[in-house]
Amino acid sequence: MDAKQQAVNREFFRMKVWEPVLRRSGVRYRPPYQMGHTFATLAIPAGENINRVARMLGHKSPVVTLEKYNRFVPNLTRENGKALLQAAEKAKRSGLPANFLEEYQ
Repeated sequence: MDAKQQAVNREFFRMKVWEPVLRRSGVRYRPPYQMGHTFATLAIPAGENINRVARMLGHKSPVVTLEKYNRFVPNLTRENGKALLQAAEKAKRSGLPANFLEEYQ
């Protein structure tokens, strides 16, 4: 969309804006849509909110984004599952019934 919220002609954008910028930057040609992939693969591991990334990419749902880019979601603890187990232990110590997680196992 342009400043007047009108659709931009993709071919015009590619020829008059995209290709000249790539040439001046010394970057080999790639289609404009590929920059969305670059954005996602940089934003997600940096910790950007997945809902925001999905909106920026034009996805209707963050589920679409996660299905495509889930391998870039960082495991911040680097210990698969351990953080969830620690949270469950903390919840148990807080006075919740001992069997509160059984229905989910």
